[in-house]
Amino acid sequence: MFARKAFFRLKSISMSSDFKQAFDNEVLPLMRRQKGFVGLVMLANPGSLQRITTSLWESAADASAYDQHAYPKVLKILLRTVEGFPKIHTYDEVTFTLDTAISQPEAEAVVAAGTPSAEAEFQITN
Repeated sequence: MFARKAFFRLKSISMSSDFKQAFDNEVLPLMRRQKGFVGLVMLANPGSLQRITTSLWESAADASAYDQHAYPKVLKILLRTVEGFPKIHTYDEVTFTLDTAISQPEAEAVVAAGTPSAEAEFQITN
């Protein structure tokens, strides 16, 4: 597994809902169509201009293909709400653990569908 972390800075707090809406309605569907996309975590604190996303990919090649072909579209969508260009960090070694109360096969299906349950218990390491 491969991870790609992006650090965004909003133009203003009032752009927070616009950023989230654009991300949920335009960016995420675009990412889900990319080969090797596993999932995404977005981090934000109320009142903060910073947004951090970590996307997980099956391989570095899949993340690279996304970066070359889809990421320019993502930037175009988000640049109306963010200041400057995001800083990107990549990680070649990723261990992903999500604790929930469902069986391992069910958990993998839930993660693949992008809808983790807060009740389940499993660990996925790749």
